[in-house]
Amino acid sequence: MKLLGLSVAFLLTCCVLQACDQRGAETQPTPATQPPLPSTAKDSSVTGSTVTFMTEATINGLMEVQASQLAQKKTNDSKVREFATKMAKDHAEANQALHAIAAKKAVTLPPDLDGERQAKLQSLESASDAELDRTYVNQMVADHTQAVVLFEREVKDGQDAEVRAFAAERLAELRRHLDDARDMPQISKPDTTPR
Repeated sequence: MKLLGLSVAFLLTCCVLQACDQRGAETQPTPATQPPLPSTAKDSSVTGSTVTFMTEATINGLMEVQASQLAQKKTNDSKVREFATKMAKDHAEANQALHAIAAKKAVTLPPDLDGERQAKLQSLESASDAELDRTYVNQMVADHTQAVVLFEREVKDGQDAEVRAFAAERLAELRRHLDDARDMPQISKPDTTPR
């Protein structure tokens, strides 16, 4: 009798495990669709290229905020401070919007800078007062040039409509930031007009 009870319990356990395994297989992403990035996507409608864009945009946004906050504290130039304040505000808002999209799509975005951008931030932090403005502005030009290309590619080729709309909405702002950054060296140069 005990043997019969154990056999029935064993068969029931096997059936339950088999049913759970089949259900889990339907919702688990395949290894081919999982991105090889620190970010993760649990929503199977989010492709690897979309996660890559979201990850890069997040890291870029974090960099812009942190570099701009540092420039706000260290600069003696009111025009650079004003520019840095705008960059920090605009990129913080963009980061919040992207994180809201990521939350809806069950995509985990990186919370911190990657090693490359951390090194750039440390370089900016160690810049002398005389070098700070030039280093910060040059970094903003380079970073925004790359960001414009990244966002243009997402607008053109993006697979997720909501993420593509986010990229399109932010692209005009990034172009304005790039134009403003390109104009900054003329603004922050010392006045050389004769007196």
